[in-house]
Amino acid sequence: MGEAYVKYLLYSFVVFGLLVYGNQKHLFLDEEERWVVDVLPRDPPQIPTLYRAEFTESEIAYLSNESIVVGIYLGGVAKAYPVMILDRHEVVNDIIGGQPVVVSFCPLTGSSLVLTRTQSTNFGVSGKLYKNNLVLYDNVTGSLWSQVGMRCIKGEMKGEELKCLNSHLISWGGWRRIFPNTQLMLPPDVFSMDEYLRDSYMEYRNSSRAGVFPLDNQNFVLENKEYVLGVQVMGVEKAYRLSDLSKITVHMDVVGGVPIVATCVHGSAQAFNAGGYSFKPYGSLLMVSDDDGLWNMVTGQRLDSAETLEPVRYLPVYWFAWYDFYPETLLFEP
Repeated sequence: MGEAYVKYLLYSFVVFGLLVYGNQKHLFLDEEERWVVDVLPRDPPQIPTLYRAEFTESEIAYLSNESIVVGIYLGGVAKAYPVMILDRHEVVNDIIGGQPVVVSFCPLTGSSLVLTRTQSTNFGVSGKLYKNNLVLYDNVTGSLWSQVGMRCIKGEMKGEELKCLNSHLISWGGWRRIFPNTQLMLPPDVFSMDEYLRDSYMEYRNSSRAGVFPLDNQNFVLENKEYVLGVQVMGVEKAYRLSDLSKITVHMDVVGGVPIVATCVHGSAQAFNAGGYSFKPYGSLLMVSDDDGLWNMVTGQRLDSAETLEPVRYLPVYWFAWYDFYPETLLFEP
């Protein structure tokens, strides 16, 4: 993916020049959405979408415990999608527990999001960026969907929100401790194993650079690439530093007038509608409600019944990207 990353940088200079001189070749949307930028051609794809994935349940050595994965638990099935694979594909269409899903990851904004889809609908990498972030397209209407925006920004479905699922950006070792029987995605036969093992984004991730295009909104209260859990409830956004949530583990809050509970386990942060309960930590994986019920902090499931907390709209993301999308965001202060 080194070549693709170089193309991102080259296009950044081109686009900046076009903006300065008022060239209107970009796709102008409206005052709110500003610009969607063509970066890479969709055909042939420079970042090939995956429409099938192979998994293993056996112990294999290609991941270290510190390797980052996107973990999903749905319909009694746990799956892990390594970021080292998602760096090169960004979008995977799969089925988990009988539910068709889309797993997405954007290396530039560090954001992961998993959403539902219908059996006949696939999502792919559009080759465009919006606010330095991945733009997906669907194969049915061709509409464009913003990952961090969590909605359609152009096309027949414009304004529709993505149906997000509870998912987790977490270390492979942490995920296995929570779900020891998890399935692990295998590298596809698209690039060589050496290519998947090489972190083409290492220099970018270790730098302070905030994307490759100028930001519309920027706030230096946090470092550009500090990870936050961005939460959206009833049109209100709030960000929680992952470093803060990892110390608290269970935090009750009210966002958009709705009581929520944000949790953090082995570095994975998630947020749920509190459902009328109040929660406190109970051990390393559980929380206890005010009626003495025990709940899984990762899945939101109650242990003594089938009750499951409804996840709110959230995603882990670099601070610079969250703020650029949502400059009115609140920021949790412990």
